[in-house]
Amino acid sequence: MLNNVLKRVRDLGEEISRISVTTHASSISYFTFISIVPILTICISLMTAIGLSEQDVVSFFVTVVPDAFSEVVETLITDAFASSGLAFSLSTLTLIWSASKSANAFRVGLNAAYAQEETRGTIAVSFTSVVAGLITDVLISATIYLIFRGRALQLLANIIHSPRGQDAVATFLNSLLTMAASVLWLSACYTYLAAGKRGLIAQLPGAICATFACGALSFGFHLYVDSFSNYTLLYGSIATVALFMLWMYLISFILVLGGIINRLISQEHSAA
Repeated sequence: MLNNVLKRVRDLGEEISRISVTTHASSISYFTFISIVPILTICISLMTAIGLSEQDVVSFFVTVVPDAFSEVVETLITDAFASSGLAFSLSTLTLIWSASKSANAFRVGLNAAYAQEETRGTIAVSFTSVVAGLITDVLISATIYLIFRGRALQLLANIIHSPRGQDAVATFLNSLLTMAASVLWLSACYTYLAAGKRGLIAQLPGAICATFACGALSFGFHLYVDSFSNYTLLYGSIATVALFMLWMYLISFILVLGGIINRLISQEHSAA
Protein backbone atom coordinates (compact mmCIF):
# COMPACT_ATOMS: atom_id res chain seq x y z
CA MET A 1 0.00 0.00 0.00
CA LEU A 2 2.72 2.45 1.02
CA ASN A 3 4.80 1.49 -1.99
CA ASN A 4 1.87 2.24 -4.31
CA VAL A 5 1.36 5.65 -2.71
CA LEU A 6 5.06 6.48 -2.99
CA LYS A 7 5.09 5.35 -6.62
CA ARG A 8 2.14 7.59 -7.48
CA VAL A 9 3.75 10.54 -5.73
CA ARG A 10 6.98 9.89 -7.60
CA ASP A 11 5.13 9.62 -10.93
CA LEU A 12 3.32 12.86 -10.20
CA GLY A 13 6.61 14.61 -9.40
CA GLU A 14 8.18 13.35 -12.61
CA GLU A 15 5.23 14.64 -14.64
CA ILE A 16 5.39 18.03 -12.95
CA SER A 17 9.04 18.33 -13.94
CA ARG A 18 8.60 16.87 -17.43
CA ILE A 19 5.90 19.25 -18.64
CA SER A 20 7.23 22.31 -16.73
CA VAL A 21 4.05 22.98 -14.74
CA THR A 22 5.71 26.03 -13.19
CA THR A 23 6.01 27.65 -16.64
CA HIS A 24 2.35 27.01 -17.48
CA ALA A 25 1.22 28.21 -14.05
CA SER A 26 3.17 31.44 -14.56
CA SER A 27 1.49 32.00 -17.93
CA ILE A 28 -2.00 31.30 -16.57
CA SER A 29 -1.56 33.59 -13.56
CA TYR A 30 -0.17 36.41 -15.72
CA PHE A 31 -2.99 36.32 -18.29
CA THR A 32 -5.57 35.94 -15.53
CA PHE A 33 -4.18 39.01 -13.82
CA ILE A 34 -4.43 41.18 -16.94
CA SER A 35 -7.90 39.74 -17.66
CA ILE A 36 -9.35 40.49 -14.23
CA VAL A 37 -10.99 43.79 -15.18
CA PRO A 38 -12.64 42.45 -18.40
CA ILE A 39 -13.82 39.34 -16.54
CA LEU A 40 -15.27 41.40 -13.69
CA THR A 41 -16.91 43.83 -16.13
CA ILE A 42 -18.69 41.03 -17.98
CA CYS A 43 -19.68 39.32 -14.71
CA ILE A 44 -21.01 42.54 -13.23
CA SER A 45 -23.02 43.32 -16.36
CA LEU A 46 -24.62 39.88 -16.10
CA MET A 47 -25.20 40.23 -12.36
CA THR A 48 -26.77 43.66 -12.73
CA ALA A 49 -29.16 42.24 -15.33
CA ILE A 50 -30.41 39.61 -12.87
CA GLY A 51 -30.80 42.05 -9.99
CA LEU A 52 -27.66 41.52 -7.91
CA SER A 53 -26.20 44.47 -6.06
CA GLU A 54 -22.62 45.63 -5.74
CA GLN A 55 -22.54 44.49 -2.11
CA ASP A 56 -23.62 40.97 -3.14
CA VAL A 57 -20.72 40.71 -5.57
CA VAL A 58 -18.21 42.15 -3.10
CA SER A 59 -19.38 39.81 -0.34
CA PHE A 60 -18.93 36.75 -2.56
CA PHE A 61 -15.46 37.54 -3.88
CA VAL A 62 -14.20 38.64 -0.47
CA THR A 63 -15.09 35.20 0.92
CA VAL A 64 -13.32 33.45 -1.98
CA VAL A 65 -9.98 35.25 -1.88
CA PRO A 66 -7.62 35.41 1.14
CA ASP A 67 -8.28 38.26 3.57
CA ALA A 68 -5.10 40.06 2.50
CA PHE A 69 -6.70 40.85 -0.87
CA SER A 70 -10.14 41.92 0.35
CA GLU A 71 -9.47 45.65 -0.01
CA VAL A 72 -8.00 45.29 -3.50
CA VAL A 73 -10.87 43.07 -4.67
CA GLU A 74 -13.45 45.49 -3.26
CA THR A 75 -11.78 48.40 -5.08
CA LEU A 76 -11.67 46.48 -8.38
CA ILE A 77 -15.33 45.52 -8.12
CA THR A 78 -16.39 49.07 -7.19
CA ASP A 79 -14.52 50.49 -10.19
CA ALA A 80 -15.92 47.80 -12.49
CA PHE A 81 -19.46 48.53 -11.27
CA ALA A 82 -18.99 52.23 -11.94
CA SER A 83 -17.99 51.65 -15.58
CA SER A 84 -19.53 48.29 -16.46
CA GLY A 85 -22.58 49.60 -18.30
CA LEU A 86 -20.73 51.97 -20.63
CA ALA A 87 -17.71 49.71 -21.13
CA PHE A 88 -19.84 46.66 -21.83
CA SER A 89 -22.01 48.45 -24.38
CA LEU A 90 -19.13 50.10 -26.26
CA SER A 91 -16.60 47.29 -26.45
CA THR A 92 -18.32 43.97 -25.85
CA LEU A 93 -16.16 42.04 -28.31
CA THR A 94 -12.96 43.54 -26.91
CA LEU A 95 -14.00 42.61 -23.37
CA ILE A 96 -14.87 39.05 -24.36
CA TRP A 97 -11.60 38.64 -26.26
CA SER A 98 -9.57 40.03 -23.34
CA ALA A 99 -11.39 37.83 -20.82
CA SER A 100 -10.69 34.75 -22.96
CA LYS A 101 -6.89 35.19 -22.76
CA SER A 102 -6.72 33.49 -19.36
CA ALA A 103 -8.86 30.60 -20.65
CA ASN A 104 -6.49 30.21 -23.60
CA ALA A 105 -3.45 30.06 -21.28
CA PHE A 106 -5.30 27.47 -19.18
CA ARG A 107 -6.00 25.46 -22.36
CA VAL A 108 -2.29 25.37 -23.23
CA GLY A 109 -1.45 24.21 -19.70
CA LEU A 110 -4.10 21.48 -19.82
CA ASN A 111 -2.85 20.23 -23.19
CA ALA A 112 0.53 19.74 -21.56
CA ALA A 113 -1.06 18.08 -18.51
CA TYR A 114 -2.95 15.60 -20.70
CA ALA A 115 0.02 15.16 -23.09
CA GLN A 116 -2.14 16.26 -26.02
CA GLU A 117 -1.08 18.01 -29.19
CA GLU A 118 -3.51 20.72 -30.27
CA THR A 119 -5.26 19.42 -33.41
CA ARG A 120 -8.04 21.98 -33.56
CA GLY A 121 -7.75 24.90 -35.93
CA THR A 122 -7.03 28.47 -34.88
CA ILE A 123 -10.67 29.53 -35.19
CA ALA A 124 -11.87 26.51 -33.21
CA VAL A 125 -9.29 27.14 -30.48
CA SER A 126 -10.21 30.83 -30.23
CA PHE A 127 -13.91 29.98 -30.15
CA THR A 128 -13.35 27.37 -27.42
CA SER A 129 -11.42 29.86 -25.28
CA VAL A 130 -14.09 32.55 -25.71
CA VAL A 131 -16.88 30.11 -24.84
CA ALA A 132 -14.91 28.87 -21.81
CA GLY A 133 -14.49 32.46 -20.63
CA LEU A 134 -18.18 33.24 -21.08
CA ILE A 135 -19.27 30.04 -19.32
CA THR A 136 -16.97 30.95 -16.43
CA ASP A 137 -18.61 34.37 -16.17
CA VAL A 138 -22.10 32.88 -16.32
CA LEU A 139 -21.25 30.24 -13.71
CA ILE A 140 -19.82 32.85 -11.34
CA SER A 141 -22.92 35.00 -11.79
CA ALA A 142 -25.26 32.03 -11.25
CA THR A 143 -23.39 30.97 -8.11
CA ILE A 144 -23.56 34.46 -6.61
CA TYR A 145 -27.26 34.69 -7.52
CA LEU A 146 -28.05 31.36 -5.84
CA ILE A 147 -26.12 32.38 -2.73
CA PHE A 148 -27.75 35.79 -2.30
CA ARG A 149 -31.10 35.32 -4.03
CA GLY A 150 -31.62 31.56 -3.94
CA ARG A 151 -34.84 30.89 -2.04
CA ALA A 152 -34.12 27.17 -1.87
CA LEU A 153 -30.84 27.72 -0.02
CA GLN A 154 -32.48 30.18 2.36
CA LEU A 155 -35.34 27.77 3.04
CA LEU A 156 -32.90 24.89 3.61
CA ALA A 157 -30.90 27.01 6.04
CA ASN A 158 -34.11 27.74 7.97
CA ILE A 159 -35.04 24.05 8.08
CA ILE A 160 -31.64 22.77 9.24
CA HIS A 161 -31.08 23.38 12.93
CA SER A 162 -27.58 23.98 14.25
CA PRO A 163 -26.28 24.93 17.70
CA ARG A 164 -24.37 27.75 16.00
CA GLY A 165 -27.51 29.22 14.45
CA GLN A 166 -28.86 29.78 10.94
CA ASP A 167 -25.93 32.01 9.90
CA ALA A 168 -23.51 29.12 10.35
CA VAL A 169 -25.78 26.83 8.32
CA ALA A 170 -26.11 29.43 5.56
CA THR A 171 -22.33 29.91 5.46
CA PHE A 172 -21.82 26.15 5.19
CA LEU A 173 -24.38 25.83 2.39
CA ASN A 174 -22.83 28.76 0.52
CA SER A 175 -19.38 27.18 0.81
CA LEU A 176 -20.77 23.86 -0.37
CA LEU A 177 -22.42 25.50 -3.37
CA THR A 178 -19.22 27.37 -4.27
CA MET A 179 -17.19 24.16 -4.09
CA ALA A 180 -19.75 22.27 -6.19
CA ALA A 181 -19.65 25.02 -8.83
CA SER A 182 -15.84 24.86 -8.79
CA VAL A 183 -15.83 21.08 -9.28
CA LEU A 184 -18.36 21.39 -12.11
CA TRP A 185 -16.34 24.14 -13.83
CA LEU A 186 -13.04 22.30 -13.51
CA SER A 187 -14.52 19.01 -14.75
CA ALA A 188 -15.88 20.81 -17.81
CA CYS A 189 -12.52 22.51 -18.45
CA TYR A 190 -10.62 19.23 -18.12
CA THR A 191 -13.11 17.58 -20.50
CA TYR A 192 -13.68 20.18 -23.21
CA LEU A 193 -11.04 22.90 -22.97
CA ALA A 194 -8.07 20.59 -23.43
CA ALA A 195 -7.55 18.85 -26.75
CA GLY A 196 -8.60 15.20 -27.15
CA LYS A 197 -11.68 13.28 -26.07
CA ARG A 198 -12.41 12.21 -22.50
CA GLY A 199 -15.44 11.59 -20.30
CA LEU A 200 -16.80 14.25 -17.97
CA ILE A 201 -17.27 11.90 -15.01
CA ALA A 202 -13.70 10.61 -15.35
CA GLN A 203 -12.41 14.16 -14.71
CA LEU A 204 -14.05 14.42 -11.29
CA PRO A 205 -11.07 13.07 -9.25
CA GLY A 206 -8.72 15.80 -10.46
CA ALA A 207 -11.43 18.46 -10.17
CA ILE A 208 -12.27 17.47 -6.59
CA CYS A 209 -8.60 17.29 -5.57
CA ALA A 210 -7.90 20.69 -7.14
CA THR A 211 -10.93 22.29 -5.47
CA PHE A 212 -10.02 21.09 -1.99
CA ALA A 213 -6.34 21.93 -2.56
CA CYS A 214 -7.25 25.49 -3.60
CA GLY A 215 -9.39 25.86 -0.47
CA ALA A 216 -6.55 24.59 1.73
CA LEU A 217 -4.09 26.88 -0.07
CA SER A 218 -6.26 29.95 0.50
CA PHE A 219 -6.61 29.08 4.19
CA GLY A 220 -2.87 28.48 4.53
CA PHE A 221 -2.12 31.66 2.62
CA HIS A 222 -4.31 33.58 5.06
CA LEU A 223 -2.33 32.19 8.02
CA TYR A 224 0.99 32.87 6.31
CA VAL A 225 0.19 36.49 5.43
CA ASP A 226 -1.17 37.27 8.89
CA SER A 227 1.55 35.51 10.89
CA PHE A 228 4.80 35.18 8.97
CA SER A 229 4.85 37.36 5.87
CA ASN A 230 7.20 40.36 5.63
CA TYR A 231 6.21 41.25 2.07
CA THR A 232 5.37 44.81 3.09
CA LEU A 233 8.97 45.39 4.14
CA LEU A 234 10.31 43.73 0.99
CA TYR A 235 7.95 45.11 -1.67
CA GLY A 236 6.59 48.25 -0.03
CA SER A 237 3.48 49.71 -1.68
CA ILE A 238 3.18 46.89 -4.24
CA ALA A 239 3.18 44.15 -1.57
CA THR A 240 -0.49 43.32 -2.11
CA VAL A 241 -0.02 42.95 -5.87
CA ALA A 242 3.02 40.70 -5.31
CA LEU A 243 1.07 38.52 -2.89
CA PHE A 244 -1.91 38.39 -5.24
CA MET A 245 0.28 37.24 -8.13
CA LEU A 246 1.88 34.58 -5.91
CA TRP A 247 -1.54 33.32 -4.82
CA MET A 248 -2.79 33.15 -8.42
CA TYR A 249 0.39 31.35 -9.48
CA LEU A 250 -0.10 28.68 -6.81
CA ILE A 251 -3.80 28.31 -7.72
CA SER A 252 -2.84 27.94 -11.41
CA PHE A 253 -0.25 25.30 -10.48
CA ILE A 254 -2.92 23.29 -8.64
CA LEU A 255 -5.41 23.53 -11.53
CA VAL A 256 -2.89 22.11 -14.00
CA LEU A 257 -1.96 19.48 -11.42
CA GLY A 258 -5.58 18.31 -11.40
CA GLY A 259 -5.32 17.51 -15.11
CA ILE A 260 -2.14 15.49 -14.54
CA ILE A 261 -3.87 13.52 -11.77
CA ASN A 262 -6.73 12.65 -14.12
CA ARG A 263 -4.33 11.47 -16.83
CA LEU A 264 -2.33 9.29 -14.44
CA ILE A 265 -5.53 7.73 -13.10
CA SER A 266 -6.73 7.09 -16.66
CA GLN A 267 -3.41 5.44 -17.52
CA GLU A 268 -3.64 3.18 -14.46
CA HIS A 269 -7.15 2.08 -15.44
CA SER A 270 -6.03 1.41 -19.02
CA ALA A 271 -3.09 -0.70 -17.81
CA ALA A 272 -5.24 -2.70 -15.40
